[in-house]
Amino acid sequence: MLVSVETQDSLVTLLGMLRTRLEGLLADNGIAFDWQIGEEPRAPFSRPSPNLHLARIVQEAITNVIKHADATTITVAANDHSITIADNGRGISSAALDGRGGGHGITGIRRRSARIGAEFGIGRTDTGTIVTLAFNMDAPAGSPDPALSYSSAQGPC
Repeated sequence: MLVSVETQDSLVTLLGMLRTRLEGLLADNGIAFDWQIGEEPRAPFSRPSPNLHLARIVQEAITNVIKHADATTITVAANDHSITIADNGRGISSAALDGRGGGHGITGIRRRSARIGAEFGIGRTDTGTIVTLAFNMDAPAGSPDPALSYSSAQGPC
């Protein structure tokens, strides 16, 4: 879906392209898209490759909502140090949180997050599932934190 965007420097541009491509698919599945990207997230890198990883993480999180959540709304929000994808669906299962869900999506998100030094969190809320990517602003630009730890609103990821 995100082909030949390796030269894009702006994460907001990549997310906008993703939004354009997904709006029809979400509408076809009866899911409203609440887009709250007000400013460029200040990730500790500005190279195209990490931004592409972030866009693909968002894409995978949205795909998981479409496939598994039975949600009617998905919210993608960003501020200067994080990106959040939330839905109002049935919530992620304990098995999927523990890595026993049988799919590869969350594993891929964890791998991509670690590669770019973003802290990945996923959890079940009263109203669905929330995925968060937080950026360690103290890390050297473009360098993932080798001591990166994953967090979750509901236990280990």
